[in-house]
This record gives sequence, C-alpha cells and structure tokens, in this order.
Amino acid sequence: MRCLSIHLTDLCNSKCSFCVVASPLYTKDSVRIEDVRRFLEENAGNYDAVNIHGGEATIHPQFVDVLRLIDRLGYSEVHLQTNGVSLAKPEFAELLFALNVRLLIISLHGSTAPIHDQLTAHKGGLERTLQGIRNVKQLGSAVRTNTVITRKNVTDLSNIVQLAHDLGVDHVNLSNLHPTGSAYFGFAHLAETFGAIRPHLYRAMDVALAAGMRVTLEGFPFCT
Repeated sequence: MRCLSIHLTDLCNSKCSFCVVASPLYTKDSVRIEDVRRFLEENAGNYDAVNIHGGEATIHPQFVDVLRLIDRLGYSEVHLQTNGVSLAKPEFAELLFALNVRLLIISLHGSTAPIHDQLTAHKGGLERTLQGIRNVKQLGSAVRTNTVITRKNVTDLSNIVQLAHDLGVDHVNLSNLHPTGSAYFGFAHLAETFGAIRPHLYRAMDVALAAGMRVTLEGFPFCT
C-alpha cells in the first residue's frame, strides 16, 4: 500500500518532553491548511492511503474537513498518528471510522497514570487514551501503539505491552529516544543507555511474541 504522509499541525494537547516534533515549544501553527488541501489534491490517484500526524491532528479545527476531502478525492483509507485522547468520545471515534480511518497509531508511554501522565504532562491522559483504544477496536479499526523509551518508563515496558495486549492492540512499536525536537533539550536526563534498556526491552518483546502480537523496534542499532 502506497501511503501519503501529511503533517497537519505543530500543536498538541500534550506536552511530551521527548517529542520529536517539538510541539511543546510551539505557540502557533506553521502549517497552512491551503497547502495541505493542495498537496492532497495534487497526489490524488497516486497513493492508496493517507497518514495524518502532527502535533495532535485531532485538535486541528479543520481536521474533520480534511478527512472528508480525503474521502472525496478517493483515497482508500486513512492512518492517524494520535495520543488517542480525542477518541475517548465514542461519537468522535465513530465519525472517524465512517470517514475511513482504519489504522490508529496511538502513543502509550506508561501502564499507569503516574508514569504516562507525567511523561506527557497531560493529567487524565492515560484514562482517555485507553478508552479511545477500546472505542476504535470495538469499531473494527487496527491499532498500533508507540512507546518512547525513557528513564521514567524503561522498567514498565513489559507492563505496557501486556496492557496493549489486554486492550486488543494488534502491533506494538518500541522506540528508542530520538534526539530531535523537544527531546534534544532534555536528552541528557531522559535517555537511558542501551545496556540499561536491554533486559527490559527483551522481556517486553517476549511478552508481545508470546501473545502473538506484532512487535517492532525503532531507533535502535541493527545489532539489537
């Protein structure tokens, strides 16, 4: 499947200190919606799907309008990278499904609120994210979770994977910290050595594989 990638907004309703987009640092959006529309129109017929990301695309005031344009232009489906918070509203999740959002890539950075909500600086965020996953899975969408590994959640990796499995998640992605965006400034106190990550990472992978889930690694050396 050929997939067109759209960065819809720089802004976000979370403030993850490890954000590769540096969304916590943006005070205004640099993305022009006219450019997004033109890009979609120019590429219609050349791609099967559209991957939308940000920032947090679901908070954009014209997010649903963009989905409707994608549908009118004939793209077969939409993939959405999101923190999942907006999906906690069943009617919103249902609208997205009706507009062909078939894969949700949802951030999950802790198995408990003290870990996840601290990392995302979003009080109550984990509860909404988990409800969002339940809502879209009930509708029949595929879900891939993405977990960025930091010193604060490295010992929680197996629990995160188990939680994802219990929610019916299809695919877990475990990502090393990328030293770009906001993470560049906090890299020294956020990043863990691979030697310290290794035992927790391998145990988490074992949990995923034993459960029959697809598991992928991102940002690690090939020797991993």
